[in-house]
Amino acid sequence: MDLVGFDEHGTPTAFEVKTMVARHHGDDPVGQADGPKLAAVRAAAALLRPPIHRVDVIGVLLTEMGVTIRWIRNADW
Repeated sequence: MDLVGFDEHGTPTAFEVKTMVARHHGDDPVGQADGPKLAAVRAAAALLRPPIHRVDVIGVLLTEMGVTIRWIRNADW
């Protein structure tokens, strides 16, 4: 878990941020947040007080053209 905060509606959220330098067309840092990783983040977030039940994944892709950010709300895989 990289960040704990609130989404735009005030919902407590745990954020897992994955960053990647693009090497090939189609590279996607979100793919680094697999099921076991998200399960670990969910378990840690549930221990917080108050517990957090929502996990979002933020992918940051660095390319020669700049930075692309992809925000997956309530990641459930």
